[in-house]
Amino acid sequence: MNRTLRIRTQLALLCAVFIVMLASLGGLGLWRAKLNSDAMQSMYVDRVVPLQQLKTISDMYAVNMVDTAHKFADGAMTPVQATDALQQARQSIDKEWSAYLATYLVPEEVKLADRLKPLMAAADATVPRLMEMIRADDRAGVAAFRAQTMYPVFDPMQGVIGDLIALQLDVSRQMFENSQAGVQTLVWIMVAATLASALVGGAISAWIIWRLTHQLGAEPHEVRALADAIASGDLTQRIMVPSGDGSSVMAAMKRMNEHLVSVVAGVRQNADSVSNASREIAQGNHDLSQRSEEQASALEQTAASMEQMTANVGSNTEHAVQASHLARSAAQGVQKGGESVGQVLESMRSIDAASNRIMEIVSMIDGIAFQT
Repeated sequence: MNRTLRIRTQLALLCAVFIVMLASLGGLGLWRAKLNSDAMQSMYVDRVVPLQQLKTISDMYAVNMVDTAHKFADGAMTPVQATDALQQARQSIDKEWSAYLATYLVPEEVKLADRLKPLMAAADATVPRLMEMIRADDRAGVAAFRAQTMYPVFDPMQGVIGDLIALQLDVSRQMFENSQAGVQTLVWIMVAATLASALVGGAISAWIIWRLTHQLGAEPHEVRALADAIASGDLTQRIMVPSGDGSSVMAAMKRMNEHLVSVVAGVRQNADSVSNASREIAQGNHDLSQRSEEQASALEQTAASMEQMTANVGSNTEHAVQASHLARSAAQGVQKGGESVGQVLESMRSIDAASNRIMEIVSMIDGIAFQT
C-alpha cells in the first residue's frame, strides 16, 4: 500500500474493517432473526391455528352431530336441544372451514383438502334428514340412521381430518428443523466471519503497528524524551538507530542532533574568532588612543612654538615698521645730500622690501597657526 498513507487513515481503515465485519455479523443475525420470526409466524398462523380449526371441525362432526344423535336416541337430549346442537355445529364447521382454507396450504395439504371437501359435503347432507327425524321425535329412526348412514359417511371424513392434523404436525416439525438448521448454519457463518474478522483485523493491526514502529524508529515515549532533551539543549544523547533505517523519526532526529552539534561547534569556533578579533580591535584602539594622545601633545607643543614664533615675528614686524619709518625719514633727510646719499636710499629700499616679505611670512604663519 502507499507508504504515505496517513496514520489517521490507517486507523480509520482498521476501524472500518471491524465496523464492516460487525455490521455484516449484525446483518446476518437480523436476517436470520427475521427468517425465524417469519417461520414462527407461519407456524402459528398456518399450522397451530389450522390445527385448532381442524380439531374444532372434527369435534363438531364427532360431538355435536354424531354424539348428539347418540344422546337423542338414548333419550338424554330433547328434540330442541338436539336441533340447537346440530345448528351450532353446522355454523361452527362453516366458519372454521372457511378460515382454514384462507391459510397457506402446502401442496400435500391441498390434496387432502380436496379429498375432504366431498366427504364433508356427504356428511353435511345427512344433517337435514337427521333434523327431520329429531323434530319428529323418532328416536329409533335416529339410532338406525346413525348406525347405517352417519357412521359410514363420517368415519372416512374423520380419517382425512386426522391426516390433515397429522400433516400440520409434520409441517411444523419440518419448519422447526429447517429453522434449527438455519440457526446452526448462521452460527457457523458467524464463527467463520468472526475468525475472518479477527484474522483480517489482526493482520491490519500488525501492519499498522509495524508501520508506526518503523516510522517512529522507537517507542513513542522514547521519541518524546529525546525531543525534550534536544529542545532543552542537551545534544549529548546517545541515539540508537537500527542499521539501514534512514526514514524513521529517530533517524531524522539523530541527523538533526548531529547537525545541531556541528552548528554549535561552528558557532563556538566563530565566537572564539570574534572574541580574538575583539581583543585585537581593543588593543588597536588602545594603541590608537596612545598615538592620538602623543599627537595631541605634539600638536600642543607645535602650537606653543607657533605662538612663540608668531610673537617673535610680530616683534620683528614692529622693528621692521620702525626701520621703514626711519628709512623714509633718513631718505627725506639725505635727499638734499645728492648722489652720495643715493646708495643709502637704495639700501633702504632693499630693507623695505625685506620688511614686506617678512610681513607676508608672518601672515602665512598666522593662518597656519589659526588652522592648527
